[in-house]
Amino acid sequence: MKRTNCAVLAPCEDKPYNRLSVPSTCLLTTILVMLSLALSVNSFAGKKKLHKKMDAWLGHSKHELIMAWGMPSAQSDDGNNGQIIAYAYAHHSDGVNWGYGNYTAPQSWYNYRIFYVNAEGKIYSWRSERKNIPPQQVDLRIYRY
Repeated sequence: MKRTNCAVLAPCEDKPYNRLSVPSTCLLTTILVMLSLALSVNSFAGKKKLHKKMDAWLGHSKHELIMAWGMPSAQSDDGNNGQIIAYAYAHHSDGVNWGYGNYTAPQSWYNYRIFYVNAEGKIYSWRSERKNIPPQQVDLRIYRY
């Protein structure tokens, strides 16, 4: 039986057997795909949890939100007799030395939870996003509907 060179699937009787064969390449690919799917599912689960947490506030009053979450990081009018309320959570990652001259610099960012409150003081919508801008510098007017 003739062996084949897995790179081109041509006969390779005169060459030593390639250690990275088709089966091991397929196994490696399968492992990478499974890892990607696991990370995607985990990310999806986190988003689903966030949506559930934020959706629970729809219809509640601004006062109830502040009593539960504390004073907002920033507030602004929405241009329609309502308000935009933002809570910012700071995050920081240390730099990582990957070796061989590869280095990832430290990073800082803020996760924002933004609520829209109507003229009656009821929360009617929300959004979540990540920004590199601290809450003292963010202009909530850009979030007007």
